[in-house]
Amino acid sequence: MKNPEPKTPGGPPGRTYNPMMKGVYVAYAIVAYCYFTVSYTGYHSFGNTVEDNVLASLLATGHQGILAMANLFVVFHVIGSYQVFTMPVMDMIEVYCTKRSLSNKKWKMTPLRRFVYRNLYVIIIAAIACTIPFFGSLMGFIGALGTGPTTFWLPPLLWLKLKKPPITSWHFWASWICVFLGVLVTFVGSIGGLRNIIVNATGYQFYGG
Repeated sequence: MKNPEPKTPGGPPGRTYNPMMKGVYVAYAIVAYCYFTVSYTGYHSFGNTVEDNVLASLLATGHQGILAMANLFVVFHVIGSYQVFTMPVMDMIEVYCTKRSLSNKKWKMTPLRRFVYRNLYVIIIAAIACTIPFFGSLMGFIGALGTGPTTFWLPPLLWLKLKKPPITSWHFWASWICVFLGVLVTFVGSIGGLRNIIVNATGYQFYGG
C-alpha cells in the first residue's frame, strides 16, 4: 500500500492531486444532477403541495414499484451519509473515553461498549425524528442555516481569502457568483422552512406527521 506523495511547502502538488480533483469534480457533478433533478421535477409535478419528503408525494400516484426502488436508494444513501455525519460525534466519544481510561480502566473502550453506545445514539436520533411532527420542515430550516454557509458560500470565501486571485480572473468572479447564490439559497431556504412550520403548526400531531 503506497502513501500519497507528500507535497513540499510551495512546491508542485503530488501526482495524486490531479486524479483526486477529477474525482471531486465528477462527484459534485453527480450530486448536483441528482439534487437539481429531484427539485425541479418535484416542484414541476406537485408545485407548492410537494411534501418535505418528496417520496410522500409519490404515494398518491400509485407507482408502488418506483416508490419501493426510490426508498431502497434512500437506504443506500443513508448508509453512506450516516458514516460521514456521525463520525465526529463517535470520535468525540472515543477521545473522551480514552482520556478517562488513563486514570480509570473502567472507561476503556471495548468492542461491546462501542457497539452499545453507537446503536444507542442511532436509536435516540431515530426516536427524535419520529417524535417531532415537523422534523422535515425543521431540517429544511436548520439545514439551510447550517448547510448553506458551510457548503455553498464559506468555501469560496475562504478560497478567495487564501488564493487572492486578481479581479480580472475567471476564478474571482466564479467564486463571488457562488457566494451570492449560496447566500440567496441560505436566506430563501431558511424562510421556506420556517414558513412551513408556521403554516402547518395547527395540524401537527406527535408520531402522526
